[in-house]
Amino acid sequence: MHPRQQIREGIRIRLGDPTNPLDNVENWVYWTPALNRVFSSRSREIIPDDLPLIIINTTEETVDPINVTGFEGGYRRTLTIAVECLAEAVNDVEDSLDALALGVEGGLDGLIFTNLEASRLRLKSTETDVEREGDIPIGAVRLTYECVYSSQHLGADLGLWDRDGACIGNPGIQPPITQIKIRNNFGTETYEV
Repeated sequence: MHPRQQIREGIRIRLGDPTNPLDNVENWVYWTPALNRVFSSRSREIIPDDLPLIIINTTEETVDPINVTGFEGGYRRTLTIAVECLAEAVNDVEDSLDALALGVEGGLDGLIFTNLEASRLRLKSTETDVEREGDIPIGAVRLTYECVYSSQHLGADLGLWDRDGACIGNPGIQPPITQIKIRNNFGTETYEV
């Protein structure tokens, strides 16, 4: 699973799972008024019964290499995450959006993803918008977070690629790969294929 997917799913679980699931269902407590209607991606049409809800999207990621050598090392990634909260735009829509935003901020404050190095979320901005035209008037508050984390190079894949350097099922790279060089702290090793 890609780290972006792990981060989206971690946020979904944090905001969408009850904070005390061992109690009776009637006593479950959630971070936001959206309850368990939190999605790490969503593409279907929204109906009034779906609201309020939260959708998590990863919108942008910058990547900087942090090399030990040409082969070892990894990347320092800065991921931009949009946590969009939607509510029906009734008379007190701003209050409803603020309640959703407060729950998101409380739930994500200090959240660290344990399997990703230095992966603490940081709130960057909040935007509010109300769209009163259409079948369902909808208000939205978007909380934009930044998550800086590290990932390793995937390295040379000596098992999934065939001898011509092509992924199985795809045409080969031309000209075919005949030699693999692996560089590390101990020097360079060359392998004929």
